Amino acid sequence: MAAEQIRFEPRGTDNAAGWWGESTSSVDWCERNYTHTVYIAEFFNTISNIGLILSGLYCVYTAIRYKFELRFVALGIGGLVIGLGSAAFHCTLQYWAQMWDEVPMVWTMLVWSYCHVTMNSQGSWLLAAALTLYGIAWGYVH
Repeated sequence: MAAEQIRFEPRGTDNAAGWWGESTSSVDWCERNYTHTVYIAEFFNTISNIGLILSGLYCVYTAIRYKFELRFVALGIGGLVIGLGSAAFHCTLQYWAQMWDEVPMVWTMLVWSYCHVTMNSQGSWLLAAALTLYGIAWGYVH
């Protein structure tokens, strides 16, 4: 019997349609799909986002509590959206959720870049405008 004919399939199978239907994403990670529940495609990839969601919430809370500049609130919101988007993507393996995983990563890195470059100043509206336009263009092309 050929090796490719022998396959161990615990409680679920790769590319099996779960509650969300067939996968429409352009990638499928190394975790087996729907092995723990029909509602979550990649269980451990999904729950691993809890830490990112909580750290994003904590960043927003801290930035508001200590009256940090708006850019730091935006950074926390970015982390929160990345965590939610990544959880949605790994839960569903749908293309729309993949975009909620990937696009906020780029946008949040642009916010982080702005925070880093303007660390010792109040910021620059020109830099903010340039990074915003870049983020919009990247999101449109992607």
